[in-house]
Amino acid sequence: MMQDVNDFLTLIDAHFGGSQWFVFLLLGTGLFFTIYLRFPQVRFFKHALKVVSGRYDHHQGVGDTSHFQALATALSGTARDIRQVPLADKAVVIGSEGQGICQELLNASRQQIVIPMSARCESLNAAVAAALVLWRMRYE
Repeated sequence: MMQDVNDFLTLIDAHFGGSQWFVFLLLGTGLFFTIYLRFPQVRFFKHALKVVSGRYDHHQGVGDTSHFQALATALSGTARDIRQVPLADKAVVIGSEGQGICQELLNASRQQIVIPMSARCESLNAAVAAALVLWRMRYE
């Protein structure tokens, strides 16, 4: 099944990826979805600033990883996409959605991974994140 998907994507890339008009196709697609979704980049910008500034942080929580720290980790050079990291011989720690992972545990880790998400998804439930990581570990 996955090989079929990979073959299909390779076929599309071979036909369209090297074309000179591919950039215009991508820009047109982005413009279409921007209009179709009623400009979410503009509508949710204020909400994004509130999330990063800590307005939705739970200060009574056990963990001390704020939304901003999670964003900084995701954007830093130390965090890698889960699809690029071999997980077969690794220990995995998953923090809760509201509380995150304590700074001591983050400092003790050699590497952080990021699970890519849809733009409409703010965060993953810890059980969903664990299921994704375990599924990834199973097939390595």
